[in-house]
Amino acid sequence: MSTLTLSSDLMKSFKPCKAFTGYCQEDKDITALSFDDTGSTCVTASSDDTIHLFDTKLGKHQKYFRSGKYGVDLPCFTHSSSTIIYASTKQDNSIKYHSLHDNSYLQYYRGHQGKVNSLEMSPTDDMFLSASSDDTVRLWDLRTPQCQGLLHIKGNSIAAWDPSGLCFAVSLYSESMILLYDKGRYDQAPFATFALRDRDHRGRDIRPHPTCIKFSSNGNYILVGTNSPYHYILDSFSGQIYYRLTGHETFTSVNIQRDMLSWSPDGKFVVGGSKNGKIHVWEVPPTEPRDAAIKTLSPIHTTDNHKNTPSKIVAFNPRVVMLATAASSELAFWLPMQDSRRSSHN
Repeated sequence: MSTLTLSSDLMKSFKPCKAFTGYCQEDKDITALSFDDTGSTCVTASSDDTIHLFDTKLGKHQKYFRSGKYGVDLPCFTHSSSTIIYASTKQDNSIKYHSLHDNSYLQYYRGHQGKVNSLEMSPTDDMFLSASSDDTVRLWDLRTPQCQGLLHIKGNSIAAWDPSGLCFAVSLYSESMILLYDKGRYDQAPFATFALRDRDHRGRDIRPHPTCIKFSSNGNYILVGTNSPYHYILDSFSGQIYYRLTGHETFTSVNIQRDMLSWSPDGKFVVGGSKNGKIHVWEVPPTEPRDAAIKTLSPIHTTDNHKNTPSKIVAFNPRVVMLATAASSELAFWLPMQDSRRSSHN
């Protein structure tokens, strides 16, 4: 795999070099994926209650586990490549701490009374965040089953850490807002509140509903995916909307699409999926606009790969120049300037 510096030409050259089919039932979907800290392993969750591990360096499937009793969604590596956390989809809404080494549960984290919408490890320690449709956001520590912090947030919220691990963002779907909290003062009011406000092509005021939020690697920007025709890039300090991203066919569902967008590791590009299966690349200008007007960014590149199947999952490898996408039951690894090869599981 390459460690080249990203450029617009390089981003335009990305092609699927490996496609995995047959690792999920054809009538089921891959629902989420995650890379470990080293970028060498990718984990996926599917609606057929399976967890699959893939070696990103060799482009090979490694092993799988079944969670038939509890179901599985939102798998997320801890800071060890041998353990993950994930959300249950059956029986209860607990979060599981799972050893991939011996397929055992290390801990259960109970408290959510509704579907878990987002699950994310702190980038710096063993804390993690979960947000749920039960109108709560919870702060946890891997080392204890007791919830370390509880926020009552009305609406279909999601949560994301900033890269310093010192604060986190929470979205309010119905209110079209982003709230910022200090990790050390989570029980207090948010220290910043940003409203999403824009105008459509007819000049009418719109309030886009956030379905995905992610900080850039330097913490200066917040990427907000919505179920409107636009996605947005905000200044993470002032909340000013700098850019609206256009050109994709939006997912109009109210369901959370946590992985519909991904920053490149250097924060210079955004890659996103689309309802029609296309993968889009947007280039983020190196300097912010000098005026308050929202600038529109169109894709610098669009590619067909998933054959009109909604590409709901897009994730950049955190360490090398590699991209993973998923649509329905297919997982694809992308590299710059590579020939396509397809791998099927029998």
